[in-house]
Amino acid sequence: MMIINKIKPEKSKSKITANLSRFWLLYFTILLIIIFGILKPAFFVPRNLLNILSSACLTGLAGMGITCISAAGEIDFSIGAQVTFSAAMMGVVLKLPLFQGKYILVLLLTLAAMVVFGLINSFLHNKIGIPAFIATMGSSYVLQGIAKNLLEMKTLRADPAWPDCFTFLGQTYVGGIVPISLIILVVVGAAMYFYTEYTCSGRYIFAVGVNANACKYLGIDSKIQKRKGFILCAVLGGVTGILMGSMQNGATITLGDDMLFQALTALMLGATLKKGVYNVAGTILGAVLITIITFGVTMLGAPPYVRDFTKGGILVISVTLVTILRSRSVKSVN
Repeated sequence: MMIINKIKPEKSKSKITANLSRFWLLYFTILLIIIFGILKPAFFVPRNLLNILSSACLTGLAGMGITCISAAGEIDFSIGAQVTFSAAMMGVVLKLPLFQGKYILVLLLTLAAMVVFGLINSFLHNKIGIPAFIATMGSSYVLQGIAKNLLEMKTLRADPAWPDCFTFLGQTYVGGIVPISLIILVVVGAAMYFYTEYTCSGRYIFAVGVNANACKYLGIDSKIQKRKGFILCAVLGGVTGILMGSMQNGATITLGDDMLFQALTALMLGATLKKGVYNVAGTILGAVLITIITFGVTMLGAPPYVRDFTKGGILVISVTLVTILRSRSVKSVN
């Protein structure tokens, strides 16, 4: 009995430690909410918290796209250009006489254009053999140039030709409380989580990122999996741009400039939840954490450089943690 009593506390302590290490990002997010709420009571206002979640949707959606291609062992630096282009395409095409009032059709055409763009990135990498970071960096400038041409280097704002539903996705609240954008994040996040965690097609993407050579012997075509990653990234980048354009009731040539950094930071923060493995749930939580910090620092009246310093520090720390976690997992396997 004495031996059992001595072992039980050790087991309970190990469980507590394991839970802390596994869910530290969630606990840290809750802690930050409490700290900001104490320093600025207005932070706790339900409407403000819902606005934070609504803003986090943008980073969360783009982050899920980056998660898919990063899981395949590659990177897509064109996510920011995808956001800008999709918002610009929606706004400009809806002004054309042929497409006026046809919101759903234009939305589908925009997403179809993003699928084509994902295929182009895949072609540059898989067929031609250009490293993904160079291929997507080059294509991002091309796409950004197209977006600037569409916008004629101007800011596009609330055009009379746009249907009233243009602002529906980004500015509507269900029951006057829950933003539609939050519902979109939940639905898309649930679908992507199920796809990546519970389907063979989704798991194959992650398998290629872990060991492409082993996948070859198992009959898994790494090029096909990477193609899926590029397409998913482009489509989710397009959804982000459509939603952002709806929120701002227009489009600008700099709309997605900061999105790559935000998405990468969310990706790296989320990877700390699964010992350095990229995952959808972690990316979404990372997006919420980044947004909380941005809102909190702004509400406290801190100068802009503090926000940059904080976000940069978070990215460096998260990348460091992911690197350490991955090196430890490799050592444990060996």
